[in-house]
Amino acid sequence: MLNSIRSFLYELELKKSTQLPVPVISIGNISMGGTGKSPMTMYLLEWAKKEGLIPLVLTRGYKRKSKEVVIALENKKIPVEDLGDEPWMIKNRYPNFPLLVHANRVTKAKEYWSQFSFVNFAVLDDGFQHWQGYRDFDIVMVDAKEGIEGLPIPFGFFRENKQALERADLIVINRADEVSKDDLRSLEQKIKEIASIGKKKSKWKNSKIENSLYVVKAKYNASHFFSISNCQRVEKLEDKNIIAVSGIAKPESFHYALSSMGYSIKEKITYSDHASLSEKMILEIKAMSKKFPEMPIVITEKDWARWSKRLTDINIYVMCVDLVFFTEDKPKLELFFRAVRECII
Repeated sequence: MLNSIRSFLYELELKKSTQLPVPVISIGNISMGGTGKSPMTMYLLEWAKKEGLIPLVLTRGYKRKSKEVVIALENKKIPVEDLGDEPWMIKNRYPNFPLLVHANRVTKAKEYWSQFSFVNFAVLDDGFQHWQGYRDFDIVMVDAKEGIEGLPIPFGFFRENKQALERADLIVINRADEVSKDDLRSLEQKIKEIASIGKKKSKWKNSKIENSLYVVKAKYNASHFFSISNCQRVEKLEDKNIIAVSGIAKPESFHYALSSMGYSIKEKITYSDHASLSEKMILEIKAMSKKFPEMPIVITEKDWARWSKRLTDINIYVMCVDLVFFTEDKPKLELFFRAVRECII
């Protein structure tokens, strides 16, 4: 309801969107969290790296301690408490790319633009409902297990109803390998029916892809692990029996990724999304480690951002996850990125 009111105010131009000097690519969703926005952001950054482009990442920094604007330029180290776990994770992977953290991220980017004059484009994290920021492309993540039929807040857990997908340029159905082929086919058809209505024109949006909406499917892929104790990269864990510990929105996806790699999860400990470690939690993890000393404990990369300083004396490995697209959808993905490239250059 609140998002609809905000959208209406911007459509009537009672409020104005801030436009940056470079193209803006938004990555967002219509549901509440856990759809793969950060992995998609990193996929986009990896694409930029290969293309020789420099993006500016604009992110809110959910649940960080500071409310001040934080700017992380090339190789600048900033504590996770000031950035938030997901921005810290992104900056850790791509230290050469600048990053700005603030709730009003596009407005602040415009205010501090003199520091970003060298960038080619901006990536607006969690930006589908960020009408304050004018953008050129909207990438929307959809969880295959959630679908698109949920009710908006306060009646359900969706930010907007499914008709909002009309505004998208690229829709990524994530966790597509975790549902049946029939359910996936049905979801894809529902999304394409919405897409066939035609792209919605908005005052905060100047789509560079006219009257076309690409729908692609993706899944999580655990690319590698690394040890917290010595920061060494490990392609595979020697022991197939493991303990999974996580504080993310959808731990079942983490468990699924581990199981699909052939690991047997003997014990699971799950905490709330973005959870910081309390003394009680540390004792619980250490007790589990002592109970099964031969088993490695595996956590997510996002959890490592918050927990690394307090778990160095335990046999813990971090699972690094990438987004992998279905082979059949790669031509559509290439068409989308070609349009992005043409807009940037």
